[in-house]
Amino acid sequence: MPTALAPKAIQSQTHPDNAPRIVAHPDRSEHEQSPKPEQHQSREADLIRPRPIHFETILQSEWGHAPIGVTVINDPATWSAFWQQNCGLCVYNITSHTLIRPPTPQIDFTKYTVLVASPGPEGSPGYKFSINKVTEGADQVIVDATLTTPGFGCTYIALVTFPEQIITIPKTSIPPILSMDTVQAPVCPV
Repeated sequence: MPTALAPKAIQSQTHPDNAPRIVAHPDRSEHEQSPKPEQHQSREADLIRPRPIHFETILQSEWGHAPIGVTVINDPATWSAFWQQNCGLCVYNITSHTLIRPPTPQIDFTKYTVLVASPGPEGSPGYKFSINKVTEGADQVIVDATLTTPGFGCTYIALVTFPEQIITIPKTSIPPILSMDTVQAPVCPV
């Protein structure tokens, strides 16, 4: 991954043919002049162009308890504690009056990072949260998601839900951010 360098002031001008041109910085010697335009543009584009990251979904639910945004989990102890505390993973057994939790999925934390993304609490069921893509920029991982709200006129019981999606990505230490669009469902589910 390219490393971001401290920017130095470079003045750019446009030729009459609209081709960009790099102008020498007056405070630099001839040896420190700007790179050729094609070299400068390529390096700059690499720094700002996000790179797609493959992800796998572990769980997608309306019934999580994750905080708003993206939570990073990079070790087995934190992962196990999260899984045990996340009540959205539980099933209530009415016969034994106990909560049944599926076993904690095994993650190889030498190869993967777990991201838990959530828009936060919602006022009723019917909200669907879905991660569309994950990209890596120069200084952040961008989790691009959509929150689909219930359709117009849909009625649900007043019950707080916590939509979330839990994914794995290749191991990283770059901090993530959540970029989310909200859309309304066109119809009510039957």
